[in-house]
Amino acid sequence: MDVKDEVRPRDPNTINKNPRSHYRLPISSVALLVTVSAVLGTGVLNQFLPVQFPPIFNTWNDISSTNTNSSTSHDNLLNDTTPFTTFTPLTTCTPNHTYTTTIISTSPLVIYITSFLTPLESTSLIHLGASLFTPSHISTPSGNIPVHGRTSTSAGLPLTSPLVTCLLSRARTFMGPLLPPSSPFSTPQLVRYHPTQKFDLHTDHWPTHQVLRAPGDPNSGRLYNRPASFFVFLRADALEGGETWFPDVRPLTNASALREVYGDTVVPGEDVGVEGGVAFKPVVGNAVFWVNVDGEGVGDERVRHAGLPVRRGEKIGLNIWPRRWFGWEDGEDGEGGRGKERKRGVLV
Repeated sequence: MDVKDEVRPRDPNTINKNPRSHYRLPISSVALLVTVSAVLGTGVLNQFLPVQFPPIFNTWNDISSTNTNSSTSHDNLLNDTTPFTTFTPLTTCTPNHTYTTTIISTSPLVIYITSFLTPLESTSLIHLGASLFTPSHISTPSGNIPVHGRTSTSAGLPLTSPLVTCLLSRARTFMGPLLPPSSPFSTPQLVRYHPTQKFDLHTDHWPTHQVLRAPGDPNSGRLYNRPASFFVFLRADALEGGETWFPDVRPLTNASALREVYGDTVVPGEDVGVEGGVAFKPVVGNAVFWVNVDGEGVGDERVRHAGLPVRRGEKIGLNIWPRRWFGWEDGEDGEGGRGKERKRGVLV
């Protein structure tokens, strides 16, 4: 189903003062770990990790495009009485951008990304979609429908925007071989939450692969699903509530270690009034990444999650949904060979 959902990013110098050791990995290594987990299972991934595996990875460089515009405050970007008179949006994403990652869980695979987007990139995306918000819905085989459990508003971003294209390239680089070159992205979606608005527990993947219905498109008739998801926090003005909660994810570290590393940013569910799991508080530019289905397209219900109700302020996030092909409606294999049609069920 269609899904989801300021504190400052942690100072790397502060992280390195932590007495626990840390492990540097290049982006290619993390992409490999993601792929191993998704295709072979997280049990195999664990074989590659040190016995005392601390979750912190240090910074790597990201490949992106260029722009040197400067930004101003975006506190009133979506206030109808405050036009965009002092703001110059980016036309593409920031060059040589860096971000840091933390593996929160290996089974299922959940990764927290610090500074995945810059503040100006976040503001520019809000600017791009500010006039496009409509009531949120969920996607079903029979079409898009509104539901009581999802009360936000949403805005699809144009895939033709150079800024959007650049950021999707960043997401593709992060995923590595988990996303084949022939696999596209679904339309990126802004989601906005005002007080009392929420999105109840749900998964991003479908229990049965969807069929693309697009007459004239060479991919029409192909089966697809969402192999993974990114949820990026773009705005958290005077925010209380609005955490993204995974009730079935068990972090690698215990609650006290989680609080030691992240303070009140990544916390046990109990810290935000829910039972179990882990919750991510909105921090502008930070993202959560998780794997939805394995290499055969079997979904993992353990990555069900919720956008908890906003109590005060405004939250805006960005859904990035990779799309992977899993065969054809008439039975052709997902990557071009012939084989049995794969409409797989959910792994419970």
